[in-house]
Amino acid sequence: MEVDRCVGLHNEIMKIGWEARSNDASALNQSWFGYYRQDAENIRERLSPELIAFLERAWVVGDGHDHSFFYYVCGLHHPNHFFSDNSSGSSNVTLYAANDIGEHPDGLMYH
Repeated sequence: MEVDRCVGLHNEIMKIGWEARSNDASALNQSWFGYYRQDAENIRERLSPELIAFLERAWVVGDGHDHSFFYYVCGLHHPNHFFSDNSSGSSNVTLYAANDIGEHPDGLMYH
């Protein structure tokens, strides 16, 4: 994973969509780890160093906003739903949550 490029792309997509809905871009200042705090810390040891670096800088807007990252995915998933099989040895992460328009419950996966 090229962390800087991935963070830049994620945050730019967030900013474009956020501003298109007449929201102030200065509100985009909270990372995934900053938003989910203890829930995020609880799974930190299961994440790769690259994914941790990405999530420490990737913006989220939180649950109180009607904002989707993209047409097919809502945004970065809640830490409690990162590992769909809940096994401690799993390296497959559901990074972006799917919305309700598709048949498959998983969004964008990271391995």
